[in-house]
Formats: sequence, C-alpha cells, structure tokens
Amino acid sequence: MPGGEIMDTVKCKQCGTEWEKWVLNKWAPGQVAAFRNGEGCPECLASELWEAKKHEKLTLSDDQVEEEMTTLQEEGEPERRIPLLAGVGYILGVLEILGGIVLCAKLWPGAPEPGYRWLFTAYIPALTWLAAGIISGFFFFVISAILTRLHNIQIVLETLIELSERQGLQPEQPGRVEWR
Repeated sequence: MPGGEIMDTVKCKQCGTEWEKWVLNKWAPGQVAAFRNGEGCPECLASELWEAKKHEKLTLSDDQVEEEMTTLQEEGEPERRIPLLAGVGYILGVLEILGGIVLCAKLWPGAPEPGYRWLFTAYIPALTWLAAGIISGFFFFVISAILTRLHNIQIVLETLIELSERQGLQPEQPGRVEWR
C-alpha cells in the first residue's frame, strides 16, 4: 500500500474478491446483508440478482437477534452518568432552596413587644425569599433533569446506530435516521 496506509478490506465468501470496507457504505442495506451472510457480491452474482438484493427488506433471524443480545449483554449497558452541567444545576438547586430557607429565617420578624402583634405585612419579605428560593431551586432541578434525560437519549441513539452499523443497516437519507 502506498504511504504505509493500511486499507480495511473484506472478502466475499463466495468468490474471494476483496472489497474495501468503505464500499459497503455505498451498497443498499439488503446488499450488505447478503454480502455479510455469504450470498455473494457484485462480482459473483448476476447483476439482476444483485439489484434484487437492493430492494430486499432486512429481517433478523432468531439466532441473529440472540447473538446481538448476547453481544449487548457482554458489552454491558452504556454508562448513564449525569452530565456535568446537570450536576451543577442540581447543586445550584439545593443551594437556592437552602438560601431561601436561610433568608426566610433571617427576615422572620421576632416576637412582638408585649401588647403588640405583627401585621401580615411584616412576614412578606421572609415568605417572598422562601418562595423565591423554592421556585428557583425546583427550576434548576427541572432543567437538570431535562439535561440528564437528553444525555440518556443520546446514549441510546448512539447504541442503536452502532447496532445498525453492525447489521449493515443504513439510513435512507444521509443525516436522517428512520427506523421501520
């Protein structure tokens, strides 16, 4: 190979023709599945038969499904961590709630002088800070929960794409994945 590059190649199980792996990305999913199952390649199959493979629907046999499940179990479930920004959001949410409670306690009017009682307006600053702390704290919790959920969705989608690539499935349009 020129320049010391190593090209990844795969061999046809029928005729032994070597194909570079990037070529498989140009074939239809049915053709890739036929190639990987050892049914042949464009070199050894008649052109009509090869074209027919282009329009075949892909179905997995029970053995293939079991093999994929075993592979997934061996690899383990993807790591589902809380993203850094979501962790910061949870911490800020706790601090907001604690800050609201502390400010409420500091602004709470003390015991009135003997013979007097506080009007409701004396409690408004303390209760306002308590409500603000609770509301903003839960706001941070919700945003962090959304970020965590989006992160988990990203992990699941990456796993699905990896599985589809192993099976030779490709999206119908580049940049857009449709699962049927």
